[in-house]
Amino acid sequence: MIPLTYRERRILLLIGALLLLGGILRVSGVTFPSFREEKTTSLKKVNINTATLEELTTLPYIGEKIALKIINHRKLHGEFKNLKDLLEIKGIGPKKLELIKNYVIF
Repeated sequence: MIPLTYRERRILLLIGALLLLGGILRVSGVTFPSFREEKTTSLKKVNINTATLEELTTLPYIGEKIALKIINHRKLHGEFKNLKDLLEIKGIGPKKLELIKNYVIF
Protein backbone atom coordinates (compact mmCIF):
# COMPACT_ATOMS: atom_id res chain seq x y z
CA MET A 1 0.00 0.00 0.00
CA ILE A 2 1.24 3.49 -0.87
CA PRO A 3 1.45 5.77 2.14
CA LEU A 4 -0.67 8.92 1.71
CA THR A 5 -0.30 12.20 3.50
CA TYR A 6 -3.19 13.72 5.43
CA ARG A 7 -3.79 16.23 2.61
CA GLU A 8 -3.83 13.52 -0.08
CA ARG A 9 -6.36 11.48 1.92
CA ARG A 10 -8.61 14.55 2.26
CA ILE A 11 -8.44 15.21 -1.48
CA LEU A 12 -9.28 11.58 -2.29
CA LEU A 13 -12.16 11.70 0.18
CA LEU A 14 -13.47 14.90 -1.43
CA ILE A 15 -13.23 13.39 -4.93
CA GLY A 16 -15.06 10.28 -3.73
CA ALA A 17 -17.79 12.36 -2.10
CA LEU A 18 -18.26 14.41 -5.28
CA LEU A 19 -18.48 11.27 -7.41
CA LEU A 20 -21.01 9.77 -5.01
CA LEU A 21 -23.08 12.97 -5.01
CA GLY A 22 -22.98 13.11 -8.81
CA GLY A 23 -24.16 9.51 -9.03
CA ILE A 24 -27.00 10.14 -6.60
CA LEU A 25 -28.13 13.25 -8.51
CA ARG A 26 -28.00 11.41 -11.81
CA VAL A 27 -30.04 8.47 -10.53
CA SER A 28 -32.59 10.75 -8.85
CA GLY A 29 -33.15 12.62 -12.12
CA VAL A 30 -32.37 16.08 -10.75
CA THR A 31 -31.62 18.52 -13.55
CA PHE A 32 -30.19 21.99 -13.44
CA PRO A 33 -31.05 24.86 -15.79
CA SER A 34 -28.65 25.63 -18.56
CA PHE A 35 -26.61 28.77 -18.16
CA ARG A 36 -26.35 29.26 -21.90
CA GLU A 37 -28.48 32.08 -23.18
CA GLU A 38 -30.62 30.75 -25.96
CA LYS A 39 -32.32 32.89 -28.54
CA THR A 40 -36.07 32.71 -28.25
CA THR A 41 -37.68 31.75 -31.49
CA SER A 42 -41.08 32.59 -32.80
CA LEU A 43 -43.70 29.90 -32.35
CA LYS A 44 -45.68 31.27 -35.25
CA LYS A 45 -44.51 31.51 -38.82
CA VAL A 46 -43.25 34.88 -39.97
CA ASN A 47 -44.38 36.42 -43.24
CA ILE A 48 -41.15 37.46 -44.93
CA ASN A 49 -42.96 40.06 -47.05
CA THR A 50 -44.60 41.96 -44.19
CA ALA A 51 -42.42 41.26 -41.15
CA THR A 52 -40.75 44.06 -39.23
CA LEU A 53 -37.11 43.98 -38.17
CA GLU A 54 -38.13 42.74 -34.73
CA GLU A 55 -40.27 39.96 -36.18
CA LEU A 56 -37.54 38.83 -38.56
CA THR A 57 -34.99 38.61 -35.77
CA THR A 58 -37.23 36.17 -33.90
CA LEU A 59 -36.49 33.65 -36.63
CA PRO A 60 -33.78 31.14 -35.76
CA TYR A 61 -30.42 31.84 -37.42
CA ILE A 62 -31.55 35.32 -38.55
CA GLY A 63 -29.79 38.18 -36.83
CA GLU A 64 -30.25 41.90 -37.23
CA LYS A 65 -27.85 42.16 -40.19
CA ILE A 66 -29.63 39.56 -42.30
CA ALA A 67 -33.05 40.90 -41.24
CA LEU A 68 -32.03 44.35 -42.51
CA LYS A 69 -30.83 42.81 -45.78
CA ILE A 70 -34.21 41.08 -46.19
CA ILE A 71 -36.07 44.36 -45.61
CA ASN A 72 -33.81 46.29 -48.01
CA HIS A 73 -34.14 43.60 -50.69
CA ARG A 74 -37.91 43.69 -50.24
CA LYS A 75 -37.95 47.48 -50.72
CA LEU A 76 -35.76 47.37 -53.83
CA HIS A 77 -37.11 44.27 -55.59
CA GLY A 78 -40.61 43.78 -54.22
CA GLU A 79 -42.07 40.79 -52.46
CA PHE A 80 -40.42 37.42 -52.20
CA LYS A 81 -42.41 34.89 -54.22
CA ASN A 82 -40.98 31.69 -52.79
CA LEU A 83 -38.34 30.25 -50.51
CA LYS A 84 -35.63 30.18 -53.18
CA ASP A 85 -35.88 33.96 -53.57
CA LEU A 86 -34.24 34.25 -50.14
CA LEU A 87 -31.04 32.84 -51.66
CA GLU A 88 -30.53 36.28 -53.22
CA ILE A 89 -29.78 37.62 -49.72
CA LYS A 90 -26.08 37.60 -48.87
CA GLY A 91 -25.78 35.51 -45.73
CA ILE A 92 -28.55 33.08 -46.64
CA GLY A 93 -27.29 29.99 -48.40
CA PRO A 94 -28.83 26.57 -48.99
CA LYS A 95 -27.99 25.36 -45.47
CA LYS A 96 -29.53 28.35 -43.70
CA LEU A 97 -32.51 28.24 -46.03
CA GLU A 98 -33.10 24.62 -45.04
CA LEU A 99 -32.95 25.60 -41.35
CA ILE A 100 -35.46 28.46 -41.59
CA LYS A 101 -37.91 27.06 -44.15
CA ASN A 102 -40.35 25.83 -41.50
CA TYR A 103 -40.55 29.26 -39.88
CA VAL A 104 -41.41 31.48 -42.86
CA ILE A 105 -44.43 32.09 -45.06
CA PHE A 106 -44.98 34.29 -48.10
